[in-house]
Amino acid sequence: MTFLLLLPLVQDPYTVDEVIATVNDQVLTLAQVDRKAKEWALLLAPDQRDAATKARLNQEALEDSLTIMLLSEGFFALARQRGFEGVLDSRIAAERARKEEAAGSVGAFAQKLAANGRTIQEWETLKIRELAALSYQQMALGMSPILGTKIFLNDCNPKPREVRAWYENNLDKYQVEARVKARMILLKDEQGKEDAFLRIRAMAAAFEKGKLNFAETAREHSAYRASIGGSMGKINPATYKGVPGNLRSFLSSASPGQLSEPFEMDDFGGGSRWGLILVEEVQPAGVKSLKEVHASIEDRLTKEAQTRAFQETLLHLRKECTVWGTPFAMAALNGLVARSGPADEGEL
Repeated sequence: MTFLLLLPLVQDPYTVDEVIATVNDQVLTLAQVDRKAKEWALLLAPDQRDAATKARLNQEALEDSLTIMLLSEGFFALARQRGFEGVLDSRIAAERARKEEAAGSVGAFAQKLAANGRTIQEWETLKIRELAALSYQQMALGMSPILGTKIFLNDCNPKPREVRAWYENNLDKYQVEARVKARMILLKDEQGKEDAFLRIRAMAAAFEKGKLNFAETAREHSAYRASIGGSMGKINPATYKGVPGNLRSFLSSASPGQLSEPFEMDDFGGGSRWGLILVEEVQPAGVKSLKEVHASIEDRLTKEAQTRAFQETLLHLRKECTVWGTPFAMAALNGLVARSGPADEGEL
């Protein structure tokens, strides 16, 4: 990855005791960080704006500001080198026009900004930096080509062979347990009716001959989940505890459409219950195919490559730029770069 020598931009002066970091001639003040954190806090519910959350938002606002400063410097240097200075001006002007129209007038927009401690010029400067940073980040992550070209700075999309290799090296992540989808009918002995055993045998014979629908019969007669047609859901037959052990053996070896023999289950209220199970679907234990998981692996590898590219970008920009900061700001920058990817922290 080739990076360019970054030249300073002209910036209005700030009060020295408020400055916490500089990147080339870009200046970051404590007030700017505090303002950003407060704007983010307003997006939260009032009961979420506790002291710990405010401290976290201040830290994130500092890191976000430092990131924007570095990335925007990368964009400005590239724009100068390729003769695209001012390439963002029309987009900023269009956004300003929309803001002024929404506010009702230029003056109303200026007043709205003033309420948050900003001028229109400061708003434009901030928006240019944010847009420049976003544009450079997209280039660095291979999401858009380099300015004025069809060339991508990085290709973060994995090759098919890389996806396959990751899959083959991580088959343990795609193990699939055996699953059986089944329905069950349970009948209790009831006064005035034939014994449950006789009724369940008659049902079994009717099911075998195709004279009855299992789900409909379960809704009408079963003491087990009648409202959902006796559905047992998709279960692991080896570990399911809802039936005796001999039935777990049946569930483990049954084929789709297979009906169990009538079986007896204890009724803890006294007496017994007789049942039948119909297996509807069988999913054997095994490993998901590459086709099933290809998209998720591709997404994972893309994100990992983008994380590495983003870290390399920050590391190179930090070396190319003239960076100064208070100990707290520099610690934040070090942590930001270290967390953005797995590079050697010695490079910091």
